[in-house]
Amino acid sequence: MEGHLAAPLHSNDAPSEATITSVKELLLEPSAELLATNAEIQRPNTILNELKHKQERIKSSIDGYNTILAPVRQFPADILHEILYHCLPTHRNSVMDASEASVLLTRICSKCTQRRCLALVCLT
Repeated sequence: MEGHLAAPLHSNDAPSEATITSVKELLLEPSAELLATNAEIQRPNTILNELKHKQERIKSSIDGYNTILAPVRQFPADILHEILYHCLPTHRNSVMDASEASVLLTRICSKCTQRRCLALVCLT
């Protein structure tokens, strides 16, 4: 920075018109440099955000197809039926409560929902 502007930096006196003009001229180049630097900083952030969105789209697509490969889908119906049957309470009637094991399993996959209905039918 300019030497003749050191005094106004350390006082609260009103600057003269000449000082204001000098400061404005002095700040032109650093202000432009700051704008350019901010743009350079923003460019990688923009690229990173675009890549994160792309990553999320790809991951969502993969996750959707991975549900097809879920091991529970390969369970034979009779084994799944037995699992659900043994999840039913024996000391009282079953209730539709989210903490009940049989209801909890229906949140995992639709195959359990179908098999749970079969297990309930078999109990009656």
